[in-house]
Amino acid sequence: MKKKCAIGIFGGTFNPIHNVHLEMAKLAKKKLDLKKVIFVPAARPPHKKIEEKVTPEERYRMTCLAVIPWAGFCVSDEELKQPGKSYSVKTVESFKGKFGPGAEIFFIIGSDSLTELFTWRKIDRLLRLCKFIVFRRPNFPIKSPMKHLKDKLEIIPMLPQKISSTEIRKMIKNGRSISRFVPATVERFIQKRKLYRAS
Repeated sequence: MKKKCAIGIFGGTFNPIHNVHLEMAKLAKKKLDLKKVIFVPAARPPHKKIEEKVTPEERYRMTCLAVIPWAGFCVSDEELKQPGKSYSVKTVESFKGKFGPGAEIFFIIGSDSLTELFTWRKIDRLLRLCKFIVFRRPNFPIKSPMKHLKDKLEIIPMLPQKISSTEIRKMIKNGRSISRFVPATVERFIQKRKLYRAS
């Protein structure tokens, strides 16, 4: 029997994208033998408010710069083109249509997002369309009610990471270097556009 083409979708605000995001994508690609990982920056995420004066297009461009060196990584403006809120079910439906029934779709999330999974729009349909690659983040264990989803979840342990987009934004506002935490191309873009600086 011919193996299905496996595609990973990595949605997020990527505000900004950083090295942990890239490490997650690399681990997912290797573990699930994904043909490609598609990063999908959210334009208007329903569960998160984007307060900084950074446009969706700027977050998209930073994500494009970050993935350039990595084979099998690409970025989609799928959610930037959608009107209204950026709902994952619409995104997965779109990719399912593009890749056809022969493709197996995996949606990459952290275990912190798993706790609110059943608040997502049309979650029953989303679970029929794709499986989830869940990175077990420190302080966000996989709780027992999720056991009935075990055939829909691929759990990948993740080493403790002491960086997040929130922390990176704080570092920039405080004038600290972020060179250890983001690709050099992303750091240069942030500096050139003067993003995340204290007003």
